[in-house]
Amino acid sequence: MKEIIRPYNAIPSAMATKIIDLPNKEPSSLIAPSAALAELATAIPEPIPERAISLLRQFIEMLYQGEYVRHRDLSYYASHLCITPHYLSEICKKVGGEPASYWIDRFTLHEVIRCLNRKELPLTEIVERMNFSSLSYFSRYVQKRIGVSPSEYRSNRTSEIIEDSQMYSISF
Repeated sequence: MKEIIRPYNAIPSAMATKIIDLPNKEPSSLIAPSAALAELATAIPEPIPERAISLLRQFIEMLYQGEYVRHRDLSYYASHLCITPHYLSEICKKVGGEPASYWIDRFTLHEVIRCLNRKELPLTEIVERMNFSSLSYFSRYVQKRIGVSPSEYRSNRTSEIIEDSQMYSISF
């Protein structure tokens, strides 16, 4: 079992009280925590290091700058941040609850849907803009993520817009 050392200011006051109320023990016996201490230690949230927060900010900034259009592979972002792809995903999971690939996909999908909503843009132009290798790969990507093909999305979206406009139209 790992030794868990945390400063008292990182421990919530209710938990600190429980630690202080432990029976007096020799310092050597406190090194290997008892079952109660181990359970208490797992309940204490781990503080997030400043470096991890800084790396996450840089990653999100890269996405906001549009890097997801040209690069959807995790290794690209990790290499620019000088960390491993695994560590980047771990940071994202710790702070945001989702891996880094989720955020890349989320940004990409948001832009894809925005482009699909612009009817004047042909699918081939969207494929080029979003740097997909082919129209078939783009179609599979969209199908997998939103459950319908790009063409179906556009036709369904058109019918929704027509229904919405009919709902608000007033006839005299």
